[in-house]
Amino acid sequence: MDGVTATFSLTCDASALSVSYSIENRSGADVGLFNRIARIELDGSTSYDPANVYVDFSDEILFLRKAPLVVPSGLSAGGVRLPAVTLVPSGQRFAERFTLPVPVPVCEPMRRALLSNKAGGAQVVADRLVHARRVEVVLGAFRGGPDLQYRELFPAAPGVLAVWPPGVAAARQEQLTFPERLRSPLPVLDYRVATAE
Repeated sequence: MDGVTATFSLTCDASALSVSYSIENRSGADVGLFNRIARIELDGSTSYDPANVYVDFSDEILFLRKAPLVVPSGLSAGGVRLPAVTLVPSGQRFAERFTLPVPVPVCEPMRRALLSNKAGGAQVVADRLVHARRVEVVLGAFRGGPDLQYRELFPAAPGVLAVWPPGVAAARQEQLTFPERLRSPLPVLDYRVATAE
């Protein structure tokens, strides 16, 4: 993305995987980040914690995504709810850090639904131990403009915004990607279809 500098770093030990990133905006326009993924807590409240991230695994790569999900082929979905947004005005910098437990459990609603669909509605759980040799962090970003409006979503955490119209922002999305090869295999808990024995 022209005028936007993204830096990422990753650290890992036996108990935690930590990702830090920063976005410096010198583009002359606001930049929105799709980095606020909602999660419903046990008490019914909504969390926009930085550690809310879509996690997937394929071909020994662990994907950490803060970006809108894509409906895979073979799955019917009425619509995909966009993550909430952090706005980075031109001339400013945004930084964030999040930490995930090791083994890292996958959490990708679309793939889970597709696996369940293909298995006739069977339960799908993330408890199959596999190992990642690479990590790829993906951050969805879009350029703002006078045609986009924002509203505060979460008074307890200022800066968590909804964008309108969401389709315009999603269509402008560019994905900032950071791949890194790991020094040693990283334990991951991937999906499996649970069947009665």
